[in-house]
Amino acid sequence: MNEAKNTNARPPSGAERKKTDNRRKRRLSDIFDTVYLKGVLIGAVLSAVLLGLVYYVCWHVTGGFEGAVEVTPALSATAEVRYDAVGYMFRDETVLYSQYSGAINAVRADGERVGAGELLLTAYREADVDNVTGRLKEIDARISVLERSAVGENVSVSYTKALENSISVKLEQVRAALAAGEYAKARALSDELLVLLNRKNLVFSSEHGYTAQLDALKAEKATLSSRLTGESARVYAPYAGYFYSSCDGGESLYTLKNLEAITPTALDALIASRAESVDGRTAVGKISASRKWYLVVETETSSLAEYYVGKEYELEFTDCGGLELDMLLQRTVEEGERALLVFESDKLPEDLDMVRMHNVSIKLKTYSGIRVPVSAIRFVDGREGVYAMFGNTVLFRVIDVIGTVDGYAYVSENGEPVTVMAEAKDKDGNVYEKEVVLFGALGLYDSIITSGTGLYHGMIID
Repeated sequence: MNEAKNTNARPPSGAERKKTDNRRKRRLSDIFDTVYLKGVLIGAVLSAVLLGLVYYVCWHVTGGFEGAVEVTPALSATAEVRYDAVGYMFRDETVLYSQYSGAINAVRADGERVGAGELLLTAYREADVDNVTGRLKEIDARISVLERSAVGENVSVSYTKALENSISVKLEQVRAALAAGEYAKARALSDELLVLLNRKNLVFSSEHGYTAQLDALKAEKATLSSRLTGESARVYAPYAGYFYSSCDGGESLYTLKNLEAITPTALDALIASRAESVDGRTAVGKISASRKWYLVVETETSSLAEYYVGKEYELEFTDCGGLELDMLLQRTVEEGERALLVFESDKLPEDLDMVRMHNVSIKLKTYSGIRVPVSAIRFVDGREGVYAMFGNTVLFRVIDVIGTVDGYAYVSENGEPVTVMAEAKDKDGNVYEKEVVLFGALGLYDSIITSGTGLYHGMIID
């Protein structure tokens, strides 16, 4: 059964509607605190404005600095300016010939000073005696070491300590020579080390010498020498001079006569030339009357301003274990854009190979001072310097550049600060001028800034 609808219901009056609306309003106020919301909104707006103001002020205070600050310490260093080139040796030499081209038994060492008429070597017709001559050289070397290994009858404690120290020093020298690739030098030092070790063995043992070993070696030498038979020819010194047991074919080309008229074009011709052979004879050695020799190095005419005739330059012979030798620049020769440097010397160290062509490195300049990356150098008020960090403060430090090598400037360690005159008042209020430092000079161990833009003197970086 359906319920009956109330068709007689009346609409709410105006007072009732107003009462309902008020009741709804009260419910919204109960849920949201509109006063509190207005306060939060105003605070957020003020905070955003304040943060923007702080950023704006900081940006202007730091000058718009960008990037992380990287620093490097100001340390003392030394750099060399070098010229790497090829040099050609000139010297007056007489080639020694023999009719035999077999084994050679030289009785004089390379570079040894010999007198006129002295026996230099024996040349054999057959080559199968070469092993004998090689063994004879080994025996001579061992005899020389043992003969130098003798010690006195009475050995003091101080001598023993000095001997131990000498062994340690010599061992380190051998290691250093090997590490540097100076094998000829290491070989010579090894012989000296062996002499010291032999002496130590005698000091701390009951032996009194190496007489038995020497006698055995000399007996073996006599036996081997007797086996050097067959046709042979002896070669004697034609005059007093310096003997060498090898030739390179350039003895008749790279002469002092040709050196007098040397030019870049003439040097090209010598390099392309070949020495004439002597029919029926074999070159078995050479001799030079003088110790003096010359080295010709090609360069460019534009670089001659870096060289001074009459000055000694240090040349490193890279193929001779890094041998360093001071040579006098005798003269220069110009030919268009090409030029030659003519060096001379009378020094003949053992490590210098008597070959015609040498790879050399000429030391032109040496710079010593504080090393500064060129990329870090700035100019402020027309003054050259760098920015450095002191705590969290950036300061400009002036520099005095001595020279630049491979991207680094070398500056004076005793630079002068930049000063200005400023007004000041004494205790009585009188005005006077005094000198104040505007920019200090870069010093050792300062922290040089190598990155960052927008830097300026006095900037604070947090």
